[in-house]
Amino acid sequence: MRSQPLFREAGLLPEDLAQFDHGRNRGYEFWLNEQPTPYYRAHLLLHEFTHCYTTVVRHGLLQTGWYMEGIAELFATHNLDNDGHFQFACLPQQRTQFPGLGRIRLIEEARQDGNLLSLTEVQQQPYERFLKPEAYAWSWALCQFLMGHPRYRAPFLEASQSVTTAATDAKLRQLLSQPTLAREWEWFTRDLCHGYDQMLATITPPGQLSNTVSASPTKVKSTQDAKTPAGSVIIRAKGGWQLTPLDLTAQHPLTLEAFGRFQLQTEPQPWVCTAAGVSIKYHIGLPLGRLVGRIWPDDPQVPTPPDLDLGSRATVVPPVSGRLYLRLNDAWNELADNRGEVRVCPTE
Repeated sequence: MRSQPLFREAGLLPEDLAQFDHGRNRGYEFWLNEQPTPYYRAHLLLHEFTHCYTTVVRHGLLQTGWYMEGIAELFATHNLDNDGHFQFACLPQQRTQFPGLGRIRLIEEARQDGNLLSLTEVQQQPYERFLKPEAYAWSWALCQFLMGHPRYRAPFLEASQSVTTAATDAKLRQLLSQPTLAREWEWFTRDLCHGYDQMLATITPPGQLSNTVSASPTKVKSTQDAKTPAGSVIIRAKGGWQLTPLDLTAQHPLTLEAFGRFQLQTEPQPWVCTAAGVSIKYHIGLPLGRLVGRIWPDDPQVPTPPDLDLGSRATVVPPVSGRLYLRLNDAWNELADNRGEVRVCPTE
């Protein structure tokens, strides 16, 4: 609709339908205002179509705003490939791919302003908040996080497929109550960007796996292979935050040293560097490839502190007690072409 009054005069827009800026559904019917881009017009159509499906059955979800709006946004984020096939629930790869959408941009702005929402805050968004686009962005992000996560995808899909049996709400509550999920969500929102590689960025919570060096040979040549102490930690260049066996105690200094070379990108030419990083290009204000750390606090109520700048050798004084995670600094949408690893060990 380019003009709502004309549609009302023609009897095509009910007088008792609540005012709306973009789209509105009621039962199996929905109405759309014209949008500035063809993509967002189609996006909105899919969004309202999803509402038609999720609201015509009794399921107790009408007060679960984050899910009702988030699942509609998730399904509506679509792409048409070169073969003419539609893909749904896409994670935007670049800013220009989905003109008019801006969900990731809103979260990036919230991150810059220090206003990231916790898992609880996203779930508790009242419907009044959905008069502004930020609520849609956060609801979409939570659905994307669950849908794209290798451990949470199956239970999330199971909950979504139960929408016609009134079991969705209970299953979502059970899923979101898992003890490590809130921290994983916090880290997801701290790092989310266009093209975010969710599979490579998936976090292993403390207590699940060890990342200590095994007896298998390393794939990269280390500058000090023969001198690297036993018990060192392998950190892959092709990966996100990687769990280490190092438990940190607040205000107790720890010195770490990293050995080895690895490769960042393959085109236009390979970049080989050490954990000190290369200053040709920067990410998050640090040289590409630089070893950085993040602490998973022991106390689930304590926010994650700022990341640690480590490089090839550093002594850090952790502000909180918790488990140390490490990664080699690279953009989250450029991890796939990295090769190799470094070995990191605590020193005296």
